[in-house]
Amino acid sequence: MNTAQQLKVAGQQLALFNHGSAWIQTAMERLELFCDTRKFNGQSEFLFEEFREYAESRGLYAASPKVWGSLPRAGVKLGLIESTGQYRATTSAKTHGHPALVWRSL
Repeated sequence: MNTAQQLKVAGQQLALFNHGSAWIQTAMERLELFCDTRKFNGQSEFLFEEFREYAESRGLYAASPKVWGSLPRAGVKLGLIESTGQYRATTSAKTHGHPALVWRSL
């Protein structure tokens, strides 16, 4: 892992740490439900912004927007999601349509 990747991982771990274990546990429970629902509906692939919208519509808000970027790594570690290696343009106004990694529910 190069220095840039190491800094990214360190920042993600700090963002998660600052939100506390109860918040992370709730986020992972919501991610699991989100993934199960997507799979049931035949839509296993998604952008993480879709999960964020889902979680926020159910009252899960982050103190820092940076924490949303750290959640996929936690979801991968728990075996909830995997990267497809593909990218799609985001749709939220805040992200300005930049390419984002496509995730797959497991």
